[in-house]
Amino acid sequence: MLTELLLVLQVQNNKFNPTSTKQLEREVAILKAIRHPACIAVENVYESPSATFIVMELVEGGELFDRIVSHKRL
Repeated sequence: MLTELLLVLQVQNNKFNPTSTKQLEREVAILKAIRHPACIAVENVYESPSATFIVMELVEGGELFDRIVSHKRL
């Protein structure tokens, strides 16, 4: 039984140059390695010739940046 909600983020591969692709790969590797309650968990990554699909935990409540700006602090 699934106890958490997941989100699938689709990234189109043709929108990136080789440098951006390496940055995406590095960021995904870091996110997969981190297991901390304050960080969004990446569950899996699937790649096809046209897109990369990143499966991550769904965190609801809006954008953290918008909350900081509206309250001037956390």
